[in-house]
Amino acid sequence: MEWKPYDFPTLQRALAGFEGWFLAGGQSISMFLNATWRDHGDIDVGVFADDFQPLLLWLSAQGLAVSLCEQQQLVPFVGQAISTGVHNAWISDSVAHRFEVLSYPVQGDRVLFRRNPSVSWAKQDFVIQRGSILLVNPLVTLAFKYTTSEIRRKDQADIDYLIKVFSDGI
Repeated sequence: MEWKPYDFPTLQRALAGFEGWFLAGGQSISMFLNATWRDHGDIDVGVFADDFQPLLLWLSAQGLAVSLCEQQQLVPFVGQAISTGVHNAWISDSVAHRFEVLSYPVQGDRVLFRRNPSVSWAKQDFVIQRGSILLVNPLVTLAFKYTTSEIRRKDQADIDYLIKVFSDGI
């Protein structure tokens, strides 16, 4: 099955009955800056870890297929307990993969950086609001993109654009 991500209005409609989600990944940077500098081949939704399984159950009840990303394989989610090492899921309909859900670990009022748990952010700084849209702070997204084991071309494009925007003054 191929990726044909929802556009943002379709994503909003698909998630309209579930509270607590926020836009993540490269599209959250585009939404924050109200600009597009590259094609996005996917769209990511974030939730705090406590909302991960409830959202996946809710999406399943809406008729969408949910697959957990476990050890670089997609495993169908049918309501089973989710292991602590699983922090993302692909959401699909009968046509294509539509969006990815990312789970962010929380300790108290802090969101932990999965790649280095000694780094954390206050929840109110991790998720910010742009108009009526909740999204991951673009500086947090930048931290994820910088610390991946292998920076992809699209991540480098996002890094370069953010650096340029901040250099020019937002």
